[in-house]
Amino acid sequence: MEHLIENANEILRNRKIKFIRYMTEQEANGMGWYKRPIVMILDNGTMIYLSADDEGNDGGSLFYQTKEQHPDGKFTIVDGVIPTI
Repeated sequence: MEHLIENANEILRNRKIKFIRYMTEQEANGMGWYKRPIVMILDNGTMIYLSADDEGNDGGSLFYQTKEQHPDGKFTIVDGVIPTI
């Protein structure tokens, strides 16, 4: 598993997301996908997109978790999803 983390760090660490869009129909068709996930373009041109599984069988949704701070200083954990289209 360590090599997987090393690979992820090599691709993602210290990179910035420069642009976010949904995958085009042409790109999804080229992958054999029906669902179109978001695509993140990094500062070095690398495209990151989400798959339904490790085999790349269809586009996948992005789930996230963030904290919101209230005026009283307390935090609430907020879950969300960026769906495929």
